[in-house]
Amino acid sequence: QKNESVHLKYRPLGRTGPRRYEIDPYALRLARGAWYVVGKDHRSGQTPLFNLSRVQSVKPTGRYFNYADAGFDPKVYFASTFGAFHTATTHHVVLEFTGLAAELIRERRWHSSQKLVELPDDRLRLELDVSHLDDVCPWVLSWGPQVKVLQPAELRRQVIERSAATARLYGN
Repeated sequence: QKNESVHLKYRPLGRTGPRRYEIDPYALRLARGAWYVVGKDHRSGQTPLFNLSRVQSVKPTGRYFNYADAGFDPKVYFASTFGAFHTATTHHVVLEFTGLAAELIRERRWHSSQKLVELPDDRLRLELDVSHLDDVCPWVLSWGPQVKVLQPAELRRQVIERSAATARLYGN
C-alpha cells in the first residue's frame, strides 16, 4: 500500500532452507487455494511469484518505489497463467477429452484463451495458450484416461512420466 520495498526470508519450493530476497511487492493473488505476492526481485531483476505460506519473515527496508514507473500490469502478467505460475514463454496446449470429462469441460470457462472444437463421437478438443506447464500438468492428470495431450510434446512427456511413476507406486 505504501510502495515500500521489503526483505523476505523465503523458502523456495523443494529447498530445505530459506533464501533472502529484497522485492518491490506489486500485487497479491489467490490461485488454487494459496496466496501469492508478485514483485520485482532486486537481485535478479525478475518479477517472480512468492507463495505466502513459505514466507518466514517480512521486514520493511525503509526504501520506496514508484509503482506507476515500474510498468507492472497484473492483467498482462497473469493473462496466460493457468493457475499461479508465470513465465515469459507461452505454450499452445491442445487436449482431447472424451466421456464425462468432455461434458464437464464444455460447462466452464477454464482459461481466457480457450477454444473448444467439437469432434465426432462426443469428443472435444480444448486449446489453450498458457505460460507455464507446471500448472497444467496436474490438471490434465486429474482427468485420467478421459484426456489425451496432443500438444505440446513437453506436456505429453510430463504426463506420460508422471502417470508411469504413479503406476509404479501401485505396483504396475
